[in-house]
Amino acid sequence: MTIVYALSPKGERECAADPPTLPAELSGLLRMVDGHRTRQDLLRATEKSALTAGGLRWLSDAGYIRPASDAAPQPGKQGARPALRPLPALPSSAAPEQSRSEADVRQTLAEFMVKGIRRHLGEAGYPQRRQIERAKAVGDLLPHLYPLVDAILERVGSEAAAEFADTAAFILHPLERDGLLN
Repeated sequence: MTIVYALSPKGERECAADPPTLPAELSGLLRMVDGHRTRQDLLRATEKSALTAGGLRWLSDAGYIRPASDAAPQPGKQGARPALRPLPALPSSAAPEQSRSEADVRQTLAEFMVKGIRRHLGEAGYPQRRQIERAKAVGDLLPHLYPLVDAILERVGSEAAAEFADTAAFILHPLERDGLLN
């Protein structure tokens, strides 16, 4: 079965957001979804990384993308999709890798947490924001995750808090998979 992904209204809002609220890897992947490319097209364009495959699943589960159709029409038949333009590569800063170092995860998670603070709580909404910005290791960030989820839940609501928690878990997944998180 061939899956063609399209942006949902939530995905369209995220693509229009300035600045984007998703981490760079997910934001870059989301911007490649156009309603014409199949899952395989997207995986080929990003060199089939595990992050891309997991990212597509996460974007779908989180409601940013949806299957546009279960099967792509055959070329030359009624309703055939137009020829695809060449696939753009993700910007080098957003290019997914097979495995990410703890430093990469720390930087991505810290940037995501600071964006979440600014978006949901305001500049002064989390007193320990500077600790997050100056964190030297993922372990320095972990004690802030639950308080941030609770603060977002209280201020904005359960949907935003759940999305924040799910995205943080997605960012941390490479370390968990490699047994580097306790």
